[in-house]
Amino acid sequence: MLTTYRRHLAACPHKDKGSKWKKCSCPIWVTGRLPTGKYIKESLNISSWEGAQFKVRQMETDDLLPTPQESKEITIDYAVTRFLTDAQHRKLSDETVKKLRQVTDQLKTFCTSKGFSTIRHLDDPDVIAEFRETWKDNDISALKKFERLRSFFRFCLGRKWIDNNPVAALKPPKVDDRPTLPFTPEQMEKILWACELFSTGGRYRSNNRKRIRAMVLLQRWSGLAIMDACTLERSRLNDKNELMLYRAKTDEPVRVELPPSVADELRALESPHPDYFFWTGTGKKTSAVKCWEDSYRTLFGIAGVENGHSHRFRDTFAVEFLNSGGQMHELQMLLGHSSIKTTEKHYAPWVKSRQKQLSEAVRRSW
Repeated sequence: MLTTYRRHLAACPHKDKGSKWKKCSCPIWVTGRLPTGKYIKESLNISSWEGAQFKVRQMETDDLLPTPQESKEITIDYAVTRFLTDAQHRKLSDETVKKLRQVTDQLKTFCTSKGFSTIRHLDDPDVIAEFRETWKDNDISALKKFERLRSFFRFCLGRKWIDNNPVAALKPPKVDDRPTLPFTPEQMEKILWACELFSTGGRYRSNNRKRIRAMVLLQRWSGLAIMDACTLERSRLNDKNELMLYRAKTDEPVRVELPPSVADELRALESPHPDYFFWTGTGKKTSAVKCWEDSYRTLFGIAGVENGHSHRFRDTFAVEFLNSGGQMHELQMLLGHSSIKTTEKHYAPWVKSRQKQLSEAVRRSW
């Protein structure tokens, strides 16, 4: 049974008359359960008492009629297709759409094995929990997959194909945050030394060593992620040694000044394409990233640096920036993080001034 009542505004002169007062223009709300048992509490967006009564009767009548989902169920294949199409039209990167497709393909395989055909078969947290039990990913990969799955059901909920997001009832996988690990000055020296010993075989031959050294210096002094670095356009480096960038993840404009020696090495680099420093301009960017990751593995092996990977150059840039007096919000802009919480999560422990304040606070407690 539904009950209507008036919620008086703060400025209403009749607010002492109670929730059943009919002679004012304050909004009318409705609360209670519909004939099907669904509980509601919402504004009717109306101030007329007679109009509110009519609207309530209409709501009760409509609740007894079959919904579009009941008369024509949405199939899982259709929902997945619409979700991926929407992701493409939102101009998400090809790599992001690919990862979304991997999750939905795995979901479709699970549904086929269970005999599920419509999206309402999945409107149950227990079913989604059973699907998650089939994953064999590590903690970070499982968390990313969990977030993509949640976005799929959020999309379905927004289209009113389901009544609830079943993933919202599940807790995300626990991830043990690994500490940021920048390169030490000694390790950077070894890495640059290893560039002089890098292989001169393959397509670029003797130019290999110049290319790997230029890439190392670029990432170290710009904080660029590897995809941004290996596909960097020459036009992004201006006469003031500034990189005019758009971060791949946030598409936000960023300006980073390079040391003159690093900028000079980049300009002098022989490139496979006149418009890029490292990229050929053909093929997928992800393929270029994979090639550079393979080169880095070889380089770190020569240098004898354990657990070396390209992202540690970005970490080195960030930590040295903070230790030189840079502010966290400035670092957020330079790294292209969409939220400062992400920056603080990874780099706050490295701020020397904060460590000094903590030490002083401990001494004062003595």
